[in-house]
Amino acid sequence: MPATVRDFIAFLERRFPETKPRPGQTLDEIMFAAGQRSVALQMRAEFEAASNLPEG
Repeated sequence: MPATVRDFIAFLERRFPETKPRPGQTLDEIMFAAGQRSVALQMRAEFEAASNLPEG
């Protein structure tokens, strides 16, 4: 398990990369993969937003 949030985000990016549907995939498989990628993108966006907050 990654030790830092930054490492965790990098792990998610590697684990759930942007993919294109492949011939033979079902709609369920495509949507499931899209959902995984969406979570990875949202986690990255939340981390970047939190990183830009002023300290206080």
